[in-house]
Amino acid sequence: MAIGAIGLAVCWATVAAAEQVRVPQTGPVAFIAQLADGWTYVPHDANSGALVSPDTSSVITLAVLPNDPTTAALSDDQLANVLLLRMNAPAFTLKQPATLGGINTYAYSSRMTNSNSVTMNIQTLVIKSIGQYVAIATIMANCSLTTRKTTRSKQ
Repeated sequence: MAIGAIGLAVCWATVAAAEQVRVPQTGPVAFIAQLADGWTYVPHDANSGALVSPDTSSVITLAVLPNDPTTAALSDDQLANVLLLRMNAPAFTLKQPATLGGINTYAYSSRMTNSNSVTMNIQTLVIKSIGQYVAIATIMANCSLTTRKTTRSKQ
C-alpha cells in the first residue's frame, strides 16, 4: 500500500507560518492539517485528535483507525451512524457527496445539543477505501454561527 496523506486546510485562511499537524503522528495514512491563527490541536490518543477554533465554537475531529473486521462489515452509512451515536447525536438526516483530501466520499449531517445547551451542526466524513485503514473527519460547529453565515449569504 502506498503511503497516503489526506490534506485538510482549517479555516481557509492564508497564514505565512501556520503550524502543521499530522494525525496520527506516525503510520502510512494520515491527515495533514495547517492550523490557522488561533486554532489549536488537542491530541486524543495515538490515532486521533481535534482541531479547535479560537472561541471553541467549532471543532474538527480527525482519526485514522485500523479497518478491523467489525468496521469493515459495516456500510459507510452504518459506520457514520455508529460514530454519530457515540457522540450522543441522532442518526444522520442528510447524506451529500463530498471530497476529503481528493478522495470522494459522503458527508453525513446531524445535529445535537451539547452539555452546555448549545445546538451543534455535525458533519461526519468516512473513508474506508484506503486499505487497512479508515479515515474519519467530524466537523462540529455552533448552529448560531452556521445560521448567521447562511443568512448573510442570502442578502
